[in-house]
Amino acid sequence: MNPLRVLALSSVAVLGIGLSSATAQPPRPGTAMPPPPRQDFLERLATGWVQTYLGRNPTQQELVTMVTQLRSGTPRATVQASILGSNEYFARNGRYLPSWAKAIVRDVLGRPATGAELQNLFIRAGEVGRNQAALELLTLVQTPPAPPVVVVPVPVPVWPGWTGWW
Repeated sequence: MNPLRVLALSSVAVLGIGLSSATAQPPRPGTAMPPPPRQDFLERLATGWVQTYLGRNPTQQELVTMVTQLRSGTPRATVQASILGSNEYFARNGRYLPSWAKAIVRDVLGRPATGAELQNLFIRAGEVGRNQAALELLTLVQTPPAPPVVVVPVPVPVWPGWTGWW
């Protein structure tokens, strides 16, 4: 059968391919997904990012694109990173990687960058690009630190007269 003809099959037949019965069942009681964020919240969030990072209001197309991405499950950090890694943000901050690195740390962390942060971000942006470097910084900031490891000594029972295996 011609592969293009397979694509022309009805949507019911195409959707039925590869779906397990588990994906078609509703969630169990008590495990329902939380409702998605409201449209106006996502619009305010996206507008705030563009105003903060680019110093302007988003165009209608930019707003629709970002809200659509967020509603479809794209992580917030990914959408934010697309702004921070954009050519417009790069141009706004001097079209120079070291000045971009200073600006992104200032805008994301709210403080001046250390020399090590600048060097690491500058090198990383050269290796993987500005978008990925921005995403890594945002992810690092949003990841809570691991709890400290506490080692508790466990007492070893000793029986009277026991000298061990040796």
